[in-house]
Amino acid sequence: MKPKISITRHDVADALLAVFGMSETQKSGQDDGTVRVYTYDDIPADGDGEINGETGFISHKRIPKPVITARKKAVIVISILLLIGASLTIGFTTFGSAEETYEYCENIDGRGLCGWQLKYFSGASSITELHLRYAKDSDGSELKDRPLVACASFSASNSTYLKTIYIGPSVSFIGYWAFCNNSALENIFVDPENKSYCDVDGVLFTKDMKKLVCYPMGKKAESYVIPETVTAVGTVAFYKCEGLKFVTLPASLEIIEEMGFFGCSSLSGFSLPDGLKVIGKDAFSYCGSLPDIIFIPASVREIGTYAFFECGSIDMICLENRDGVTKIGDNWLPKIDKAMFKTRYPQVRYGVSVREFIDMTKREGAKDE
Repeated sequence: MKPKISITRHDVADALLAVFGMSETQKSGQDDGTVRVYTYDDIPADGDGEINGETGFISHKRIPKPVITARKKAVIVISILLLIGASLTIGFTTFGSAEETYEYCENIDGRGLCGWQLKYFSGASSITELHLRYAKDSDGSELKDRPLVACASFSASNSTYLKTIYIGPSVSFIGYWAFCNNSALENIFVDPENKSYCDVDGVLFTKDMKKLVCYPMGKKAESYVIPETVTAVGTVAFYKCEGLKFVTLPASLEIIEEMGFFGCSSLSGFSLPDGLKVIGKDAFSYCGSLPDIIFIPASVREIGTYAFFECGSIDMICLENRDGVTKIGDNWLPKIDKAMFKTRYPQVRYGVSVREFIDMTKREGAKDE
C-alpha cells in the first residue's frame, strides 16, 4: 500500500518559496525592540527568543523542520499549477460570455422610427443562434412587450461563433455592418410576416427583392447567382466572402454600393452588366483574383474612390464609352507593383466595344494555354 501524502499550508508556502527561489527567513520583533532573524531550517518552539532574567541572554528553542520530500513538493507544485490554470479558464470564460444590449430610441436613422433596437451583441462559443424578435432581459428571456424594430450598425458584427440569425416580424431597419464580419455565419432567416425584409436560401434581401443586403460570410458555396429582381448590391453585402469564386450579376443591377464585394479574395468570375450605373467606393477592394481584363459598360456613370484598390491581378481596364463616366474617384485604379521611384497601374483603354473586348479575352485565353 502506498503511503498517504499529507500536505499542510506550511508545506505549500515552502514549496512556493522553493519554486520562486526566495530566501526562507522570518523576523520576529521582541518586546524590548530587538529583532531576531533566524532561518527556516528549524521551527521556533515555545520560549524561543525570551530573555533569561539571570544571564540576560536570549534563549534559543527550536524544533527541527520536517523534511518535505521531492515527491511531496512535486505534488504541491502540480496542484498549484492546476489551480492557476482553472482560475485562468474561469476568467476567460467569464470574459467571453455572451452579452446583449438593447435600447429604446426615437427617430432611428432619421426615419422617424421609434422603438427598441439591438445596440450590441457579443457572442460566445456556446451561442450559435441569435433570435431578433424582442428585446431581452438580463437573464436572456424575451420581453414580449418590447418588440424589436431595429438593429443598429455594427450591433451583431464580429461574432466569431454565430451561425444563424433569425429576424422577427417587427424589425424594419437594419444598419450598415450590423451582421458584418461574422466568419461562421451561414444563414439569415426572416419571419414571413416581416414587411421590410425577406430571405432566399438564407441570404438577406429587402422585402421587394430589389436590394441584396447581406450574403452570409460563412456560406460554403463557390458560386452564387443574384436574382434578376435586384437593382442594388448593398453596402458590405459580400464583405470578405473569401470562398466565393463566381458571382452572376443580373441585368437589372444598377448600383454596387460602397464595399459591396470588399475582400472577396477568391472572386475571379463576374461580368458587369449593361445597365450598371454606379461602382461605389471600395466596391472591389482587395479582390486579388479578379480577371486580368475588366470591361466597364457604357452605362456606368460613376466609379468610386479605391473602386479596385489592391486588385493586383488586373492588367487592363476597358471602358466602352470614353466620355460616359462623368465622375471618377481618386485612386480608383489598382497598383500592380511598386518600384523604388515608380508605381505601375493597369492599362486603361477607352472606346472598347463588347466585340473587341470578347476578342481580347479570347486572345488572352489562348496565351494562357
